[in-house]
Amino acid sequence: MRTIGMLLVGLLLLCSVGSVRAEEPKEPREPKERTEKQLTPRERARLHNTMAKKLFNLGLFQEAAEEYEKAYQAKAAPAFLFNLAQCYKRISRKESIEKAVFYFKSFVNSVPETPMRVDIEKEIVKLERELAQLSRPAPFYKRWWFWTVVGVAVTGATVGTIIALQPEDMEPRDGSIGTFGIP
Repeated sequence: MRTIGMLLVGLLLLCSVGSVRAEEPKEPREPKERTEKQLTPRERARLHNTMAKKLFNLGLFQEAAEEYEKAYQAKAAPAFLFNLAQCYKRISRKESIEKAVFYFKSFVNSVPETPMRVDIEKEIVKLERELAQLSRPAPFYKRWWFWTVVGVAVTGATVGTIIALQPEDMEPRDGSIGTFGIP
């Protein structure tokens, strides 16, 4: 009897331990990170916009522009066009300034009633003037070949003058070293 009682107690203990384990609260699983393709267009746009802002603040305008382009492709918000124009304006190359003008005009066309319209149009005029200056060829006296020709001409004239001004009796005299034409 005593053995049967011990077996019953043991069984009860096993059952209670098993049930305690089953009732332990499960730790919440962390959600899996979604890939960019699994994000909604709005979430993708927000992700690229955040990255673009960081890059812009670091002065990496080309990289920021690429992120703004991705954000615009995810969600065609006109604000991204304005931000693209700001990035390209700061790169200061002819092609970049052309892109800045394009994106400013695209923004104004997308949001014609924007309160910034007057300022943006002034900026477009300023950038177009800058483009006109960059498109003009430099005057001939600011080109490398002009100063090369001048250097060659001056060097030739100097050498010719030195040779022409030398005395004709340049023969060394006996007993003198390095003194030409002095008796």
